[in-house]
Amino acid sequence: VYGLDVNYNKLDTCRNLAQSEGIRPDELYLIHGDAEAMPFSDGQLDHVMWSMVMHLLPDISPALREIFRVLKPGGGRLYATGYVQTLCIKDAADLERLVADAGFGRISVSTANTGARYVLTAVREA
Repeated sequence: VYGLDVNYNKLDTCRNLAQSEGIRPDELYLIHGDAEAMPFSDGQLDHVMWSMVMHLLPDISPALREIFRVLKPGGGRLYATGYVQTLCIKDAADLERLVADAGFGRISVSTANTGARYVLTAVREA
């Protein structure tokens, strides 16, 4: 399992939490990095969980393209959560369009029972 964050403090918090839960250092690799330039090979990852990040970015398109790049073709999945109305997202339909523009298929955006938040799933099919 990899963890990627631009904030060193968040990585330290994650490391401490993992240690308190008994997760060994060789089971979790925490990396300081940016969602727009991930240190992974093309098609390296099976899944990406992107939680509470999109609302922090003025433009999510570069990060979505980067996530598409690092996911395995033919089934790599993106799972994301965050706030629907942000600087770069007007509503759930706009979010779905941005994800499709990055190349993803089988996109589902749900705002049911979440208020102003969304749950998104998408697949890298090719």
